[in-house]
Amino acid sequence: MPHKLSLEVRHSILTLHTLKYSGTEIVNALTLRNIAVSSSVVNKIIRENAAEDAGRSKPPSKAKNSGKAKVRTAAHLKKVKKATTGPNPLISDRS
Repeated sequence: MPHKLSLEVRHSILTLHTLKYSGTEIVNALTLRNIAVSSSVVNKIIRENAAEDAGRSKPPSKAKNSGKAKVRTAAHLKKVKKATTGPNPLISDRS
């Protein structure tokens, strides 16, 4: 898992961005100061800052499967089929 950038590095990125540096120029400037940052991280920080300035909140993470794992075993499918094809006790004749 990647480590969090310090506030100083974030501030440096945003300061250089306000001075109209491009993403590549920001990466090169930080590299000269012995700070290793990729251009994708620089762009992400700039994008997040722009969203905050515009009043938008951070979008929720894209969770692949938030619930329980789906169980589709042969035995489970057989139980479901039996439960759905038989007579429904709730709708039986009440005469």
